Amino acid sequence: MRKGNALIFFLLVIGFAVFIFLVSVGTFKKVGIDKIDFSFFKNVVRNIRLTSTYGGGGGSGRKSQTGGGAYNSPSKISSPEATSTINPQYIPKGFTAEQISLYFHKVRLSSVSAGSTYYYGTVVLTTSLKEKEALDVTGWQIKGRSGGQFVPQAIEIFEPLGLAQDWDIILRQNDYVGIYTSRSANGRNFRMNKCVGYLENTTHFTPSLPRYCPPPNRSEIENFSSRCYDYILSLDSCAVPRGNVALPNNDFACRDYLNTINYKGCFDRHRGDKDFLSHEWRVWSGSRFLDERHDKVLLLDSKGLLVDLYSY
Repeated sequence: MRKGNALIFFLLVIGFAVFIFLVSVGTFKKVGIDKIDFSFFKNVVRNIRLTSTYGGGGGSGRKSQTGGGAYNSPSKISSPEATSTINPQYIPKGFTAEQISLYFHKVRLSSVSAGSTYYYGTVVLTTSLKEKEALDVTGWQIKGRSGGQFVPQAIEIFEPLGLAQDWDIILRQNDYVGIYTSRSANGRNFRMNKCVGYLENTTHFTPSLPRYCPPPNRSEIENFSSRCYDYILSLDSCAVPRGNVALPNNDFACRDYLNTINYKGCFDRHRGDKDFLSHEWRVWSGSRFLDERHDKVLLLDSKGLLVDLYSY
């Protein structure tokens, strides 16, 4: 029996014993059972259950994939210093101070392109945050004159099977979000990492994913045959081996290594690197929401207040 459950059982036994004693001495007849306050026992049991479930008051928190799935309590996410007052000269024309977000200009619309029938549009959000600050932008809205797009959730660590859960996009210093009007080739939004270029071998994204994957570790291949060694080094960055590589039939170690030159192999080798995750997040809206010729684009926080404005 778990310690928490055993303690609950013990308290229930004690409570039952007290109940029998009070009945035997006629206390309930004098006072009335409806006037007895059992809230103390209820609170004790409730606290025991909470402690048993959450591990002793560590606080509940939204689970983050960063760091191998460690819990990222909201108390550990330092919100940026809010702009409690704003100089009237910085308030955009047509807006009042009450319509300005506490996070005004903490996130900027640094680049906006509506796109066309033949080319995708792009909106880039950049941050102006201090080193330990973080800001959750999921639920914020990019709004034009005739349409808009909410910032969705995304995968922080894109695992090889692509089954990772979406979480809120939390931006830190130097992070940025690229929002594209094209469709995601795999139906997911995600944070970039140093291995994502391998995904382009099987799925073609618009825009294309950068092909800047880590080169082979020469210490891992230096004992292979010369033909195998030279072939591995001849591969372009993020390229996977061909299926008909001319190698000696008994060069099993080389063939096994070639089978790891892909996204999964790169992910397994490098996911623990400090620089594995990029500062870039990519989001695909799947539809155009800005005017092709002229628009006034607003970035609104989760309360509908103005964070930034961009006109073209």
